[in-house]
Amino acid sequence: MSETIDKTNFLDLKSCDPEIVTARTGCRYDKIKGQYFVNIWENTYCVDLNQYEVKPQGDEDFPSEARLLFDRTIQQHLPLDIIYALAVEVCYALG
Repeated sequence: MSETIDKTNFLDLKSCDPEIVTARTGCRYDKIKGQYFVNIWENTYCVDLNQYEVKPQGDEDFPSEARLLFDRTIQQHLPLDIIYALAVEVCYALG
């Protein structure tokens, strides 16, 4: 479900002045951790400039993750793309 983002994009963002970036985008910047926090569709995402990744921001007590348990025979009942779409829709509805 995650796609690789080219490291060059992170380096370009890292070279920008954080004050200008936050003024233009409305995001928050953590100077100590080197992370931007962006709100998209009522969800907060962390742009980590040191780890070169974008990840959903969860609560400290309840990290942002979901696990779905299906019966092992589900592949006999539904095609793989439908199982994937079902998982995405469930996670979207819960999020």
